[in-house]
Amino acid sequence: MDRSTAMLHSAFREYYSSWEPDGPDNISSREIGLIPFEGTMVRHRKFRSLLEARAMCARDPPRHLYYSSAYYRKPDERSMEGKGWLGAELIFDLDADHIPGASNMSYEAILGEVKKHTIRLVKNFLIGSLGVPRDSIKVYFSGGRGYHVHIQDDAVYTLDSDSRREIADYVRGGRGG
Repeated sequence: MDRSTAMLHSAFREYYSSWEPDGPDNISSREIGLIPFEGTMVRHRKFRSLLEARAMCARDPPRHLYYSSAYYRKPDERSMEGKGWLGAELIFDLDADHIPGASNMSYEAILGEVKKHTIRLVKNFLIGSLGVPRDSIKVYFSGGRGYHVHIQDDAVYTLDSDSRREIADYVRGGRGG
């Protein structure tokens, strides 16, 4: 491990040692993936609790840490068929790629525009039209040029593809206040 990577590894270990994870919910039913500082992506991991995730990350901090939006009976199974799909969050990905003229905007202007769309989605559609409880909505910066809006609620977990598509079409169609 070169010196800069070793410094990052140490900083990540320090961060994860005091990390107070607040999500995702139902972690024991989610597939966890990670990219270590040395090596390639590791998938099909399972944690029984957020505390177990914290302990592993403090012991051997990953460069990147991911969790599935889906819930499974056996998230650590290697085959998708063997995992046993139980349901999934409903996720909206708002990104600058979807904004006309974004290529001519500054980074700050792009984020400001995507933020307006994100607020509109949450207030007008999710809370306003669809009645999604506020505490079921999680908004995350995507790490690039937008936001991810996750709905973590029993009412959406078992929606099928057609129902999810109908919601997306409704939102894209501009109806909702």
